[in-house]
This record gives sequence, C-alpha cells and structure tokens, in this order.
Amino acid sequence: VATAVPGTEVAQVVAERARCGLVVPPENAHALADGIQQLMGDPEARARMGASGRAFAEREIEADAVLAAFEREAMGLVRETR
Repeated sequence: VATAVPGTEVAQVVAERARCGLVVPPENAHALADGIQQLMGDPEARARMGASGRAFAEREIEADAVLAAFEREAMGLVRETR
C-alpha cells in the first residue's frame, strides 16, 4: 500500500503499472487502513499482486543495475564512517 505523496512516485508507478499494490490518497489514515485491511482479508489478491510484482521486477529491473546502485550506496556509507 503506497501513498500518493512526493517521494513515492516510483512506488506509485510500480503499484499501478505492475498491478502489484494499492495507492491511497496522501494524509488519509482511513484510506491507508482500508487498503491494509482489504489486503489482509484477501489472500488471493495478495498472491496475485505478489506474482505481478515479481514478474514486473524480473522484466523491468536489471540485476546488474540494482547491484551497482547498492554498491555505490554501501561504499558511500563506508566512506562516511572513516
């Protein structure tokens, strides 16, 4: 469940394009709770969204790019601690 607030654009796009999540309005605790409760009560929807998310990731996200980004972040943290 993602909220439509600045900084979550990627989550929103993935949730909508891959049909692997719900997007709720910002600053709306009731909508967020409803989305969570909806998914808690619907194991078939969770399984369907999980399968869609995995298929999207396998199709759209290159492992080498993710690993390179992770390595850059990790090395940045190492440099900060020195």
